Amino acid sequence: HMVLPVESEGRYYITGTTDLTNVWGGKTKGFHVYSSKDLKRWDKHLAWAPPAGSEWDSKAWGATILPLEDKYVMVGAVYSTEKKTHGIFTMEADQPEGPYTLRSDEPLMKGIDPHVATDKDGSPWLVVGGLKGIKAAPLAKDLRSILAEPKTILLATKVPGTKPSPKLLAKGKKRWTNDAPVFHRLANGELLMLFSTNYEYPDGVAFATIKLRSKSGKLTGPWKSEGVFLPKQHGASFWRRFDGELMLTVKPYGVAIEEGHPQFIRLKETEDDIFVHPDENME
Repeated sequence: HMVLPVESEGRYYITGTTDLTNVWGGKTKGFHVYSSKDLKRWDKHLAWAPPAGSEWDSKAWGATILPLEDKYVMVGAVYSTEKKTHGIFTMEADQPEGPYTLRSDEPLMKGIDPHVATDKDGSPWLVVGGLKGIKAAPLAKDLRSILAEPKTILLATKVPGTKPSPKLLAKGKKRWTNDAPVFHRLANGELLMLFSTNYEYPDGVAFATIKLRSKSGKLTGPWKSEGVFLPKQHGASFWRRFDGELMLTVKPYGVAIEEGHPQFIRLKETEDDIFVHPDENME
C-alpha cells in the first residue's frame, strides 16, 4: 500500500490492492482509497470500478496515486480475462479519493505493481513488476503514454539468496516473483530500490523485501543487491509525514485496511543510506 500525504488538507490517503475478496479472480470491485488525519481511523471511498462491458475487469492490483498539475492520477494494474494478462492503466480525478475515470481504453504496458519513479535527469518512468522481471519505460510528462519499449532493469534470479515461488513450484512451474518495486533517491544522488521476492531462510523459503543500490543514480542501474531489508515481508512503499520524517508502509499479507491498517515504519536516513529507525520495534 502507498501513502499520499496532502498537506493542504492535513490528510493522508492510502490505496493499493484493496479488493481482497476478488484478488485472485472474479469481477473486481476496483480500487478503494482510504483517508485519515491521524493514520489510525480511516474513511473508505470507492475510487474506481471497471466500466461496464470492459474486458479489463479482474484482479485489480497495486494502485498508486500522484498529483499532476491540478488533478490526481491513479496508476493501477487490472487483469483482462480475454487476454489473460495484467495491463497498467492511468485514471484521473479532481480529488485524491476519486472518483477516477480511465484516461485510455488500452493499457500503457503489461505488468503488475506499477510505480512512477523519477530518473536522474528528472524524467518520469513507469516501473512494473511481474514474473518476467522488473521492467521500466520512460513516460510522457502527462503520464498518458510510454515513450520507448520497456527495458528489463532487474531479474530476481540474479539476486543472491532468492528462490522460485513455492506456490508456483507446487504447480510444476519454476518461476521467480519480481514484486512491488519502489525507489528512494539519496542526498548523494544514488538510487535505492526495494522489491519483494522469495528468499531462502534457515527455516525455509518465504517472502523478503530486498534492498538494492544504483550507484549511477539511474533507474536502469546497474543494480547491486545489499541483501534483505525487511525479512518475511511482501511489499513496501516510501513516503514522508507532514513533519518530514521518512516512512515506509508495509502491509500484512492478505489483510485489508478494515482489518488493521498497514504498519508504518520510521526510517533513519543519512546522505548515503537508509535504515530502520533504531526506536522501531520490528518483532
